[in-house]
Amino acid sequence: MPPISRTALLLVSVLSMLVRLFSPLNLQAMVIYEWTVGSETLESRTTTSLLRYYSVVEVDSLKVRYIRQKSGHSLYRIRAQFPDNSVNTGRILFLSLGQLQVFPTDVIRVALGENLYQELLRSRDEMANYSTRIDLGTSFDHHDWTGNHSITWSIWDRFDISIGEELNGFVALGAPESNLDFWADGTGRLGIASPLLEFAFLFPFSSGSVAIGPLPERLLVPAYGASALLRYNQWTGRIRFSDATEETINSTQSTNRSFVHSLSSALLGEKEFLTEIGNFSLTAGVGLEEFTELKRVNGALEHAGYVHRISPVIRIAYTTADENLRLSTGINDLALRSSITIRFSSTIWFEARAVNTNIFRNHKVFEHPFSLFLTPRIKF
Repeated sequence: MPPISRTALLLVSVLSMLVRLFSPLNLQAMVIYEWTVGSETLESRTTTSLLRYYSVVEVDSLKVRYIRQKSGHSLYRIRAQFPDNSVNTGRILFLSLGQLQVFPTDVIRVALGENLYQELLRSRDEMANYSTRIDLGTSFDHHDWTGNHSITWSIWDRFDISIGEELNGFVALGAPESNLDFWADGTGRLGIASPLLEFAFLFPFSSGSVAIGPLPERLLVPAYGASALLRYNQWTGRIRFSDATEETINSTQSTNRSFVHSLSSALLGEKEFLTEIGNFSLTAGVGLEEFTELKRVNGALEHAGYVHRISPVIRIAYTTADENLRLSTGINDLALRSSITIRFSSTIWFEARAVNTNIFRNHKVFEHPFSLFLTPRIKF
């Protein structure tokens, strides 16, 4: 165990500062609900407002025609975010009528007008329209169902495409949840994702152990396997397992020893808080990472040893009130992990994340002591 560095002391100081910052604020846990509008009066007024909006403000004859065809035959569906146990304040994230989708919040406010907007928010209090809380993720990453995007593309590591209502197909590279980006772990994923679950098959997408420009050499063997993730309210559980083959072990020989990322799992809980200066979220749980050493014995491929790490997972994230910036820092796999994500527009984001594995422990032969990952992200 290395001695405590200045960086570690700085992290402790930052956490202490956040505790002091939170204490005088009115913290409110945020939850998301979804329900349908059952009042004929509200339905009629919503239809009138949307027809006026798409006829005068944002002229779109196709949407006008669609609203006239569907109103009275389909129900309006609302997703909104509220402080926990409150129906008096909140914001509508998404309004839909059949295939018509209206978002984000500022567009909905203009389209409906403030009085109707507030009445629709209060309609959640009607028992006939009540729906249980759901988790729709965050607009800063790929777990984002608030706007029903057709495509979400992080240029260097993940591509999601909508294949149905609240169902995406995706391709992803590396294992960022384990601090391993695509140049560290040459294993890819092909799968499906929804607000509640993800499932994917793992495959080797790249091999080799030569550094290219700013990208360091790859130290892990790519592999075949599977991964799964399940969300329930504020809880998330995930598991990922893989193993190498004769072909993949020969592809990466950067050291005299070969390792594969054979197992990764975690159980996490998340709580979100609304304050006067923005949103804070706290994620805490426990994670397990396993790496298996591979050797040839009499020509056969065998497991020669294991590296196991059980680690607390602690992450604090802050999002500005205008939702244009998110900062995050915490501990994952006994490594310090920090990120910054900037939103330039409703379709373009930029993310940078850094991992230092040499603060709370010594890095292993299959790890780099420090890594930095940068990627643009596009949604439309």
